[in-house]
Amino acid sequence: MKTIDITTILGSELKSRTAARDFAKYLQNMQISAAQVDFSHVKSVTRSFMDEFYYLKQLSEYLTTL
Repeated sequence: MKTIDITTILGSELKSRTAARDFAKYLQNMQISAAQVDFSHVKSVTRSFMDEFYYLKQLSEYLTTL
């Protein structure tokens, strides 16, 4: 399973539902079958981002571990 530092793709401030969808599209485009997402370098995250991220995680086959 690949570990992905989310800040290398979206930056250290995760602010919107759109950003969460962009991250999901990134994973699909990279054809990653399973990923562990590293949030350790994130400075701030909004409820909107996390709500969408959680929703997408529940629907996805490729984002299996947080």
